[in-house]
Amino acid sequence: MKLSKIINDRSIFISLLLFLAFTFLACNRSNPTPDALTSLFDSTFDEPEVPDSEGKFAGKNPATDWKVREALTKKKENLNTVVFVNKKNGWLLAPRKLFKTDDAGSTWKTLQPELPDGALIAHVEFADERNGWLAVQKYPKSFYDDDFDAENVQLWILVTSDGGETWLTQITYKGVDISTVEFADAKIGAVIGRKYIGGAFQTEYFLTMTEDGGESWTNMSQALNESKAIEDIESPMKYANDRPEVLIISDPNQIKFITHSRRVLETADRGKTWRKRSQYQHDDAQVGIKNFGYKDDGTEWMFESTYSIEGIRARLKTRDAENRLTRNVIHGVYLSNAYYLGGNGYIASGQTGDFRNLSKA
Repeated sequence: MKLSKIINDRSIFISLLLFLAFTFLACNRSNPTPDALTSLFDSTFDEPEVPDSEGKFAGKNPATDWKVREALTKKKENLNTVVFVNKKNGWLLAPRKLFKTDDAGSTWKTLQPELPDGALIAHVEFADERNGWLAVQKYPKSFYDDDFDAENVQLWILVTSDGGETWLTQITYKGVDISTVEFADAKIGAVIGRKYIGGAFQTEYFLTMTEDGGESWTNMSQALNESKAIEDIESPMKYANDRPEVLIISDPNQIKFITHSRRVLETADRGKTWRKRSQYQHDDAQVGIKNFGYKDDGTEWMFESTYSIEGIRARLKTRDAENRLTRNVIHGVYLSNAYYLGGNGYIASGQTGDFRNLSKA
């Protein structure tokens, strides 16, 4: 499979790197080695949905054409963030390990960072083939205990300069729940999430930026939390329900992020002031944002996905310069993350199958 495949404007190419569910795992097939995770899906969407005059979608699924190619990991892996720095070099994370490819996903090598006890990998980011960062998170056993202590929520930012073979801790935080770490290049980057300021459901936005590759960090949270752009959040409780989901940083002045409620907030002056750039319709409370960004032509794109009692599906929404919306839907696939490759190319990680049977696999 070539990730650089070019398609016409009426279709979208997505390569899904999937942790296969029960129906595939139960088959009598030999597993490849852990270093042989392979790409699993080519898919194309036909005509996308467009909203009616009232801005609503009909809810029908557009025609889809799936070409399935199976591959099994050695064991079930809860694959999460996927990041590519070019058409060949990428990384895919599971809670306690990374998979690395240098041939566009044909083969994958397992990387096993040393993590603090009880911690899991929350996010991975690479600026180029060598320089990358891991966000490693540790949570308390329960957020519902009366004796909840924010000090037990811990975040570590790890750095690599050899493509993920070795990692060093750059900085640690307590009381911070990360959403994402994002770098524009090997020097300029930012971390966004929530900081606990009281009980388990009392939070505010947390934003910090570096201009030296993570050697030092500048906390930008205060101006964001005091901004009129978020004044419709009436109490700290609401921060817990409108967490930042995806961050975009192009230079120290230009930062954007999208929240759970689909508000896009941005600054053009190093976080001194903020404004709401746009707002997507929040179609379904059960649908989570998996990634968000801008195509080469400036079109906004957003991947969403859900698996719930209402069903399993993934959606790609786009908004062009004239504020025109389109939406593509696929059923039976849950995406955990997606990444824009340029043109009309995307790569995504996720799962397929009957999720209710996972405990029986």
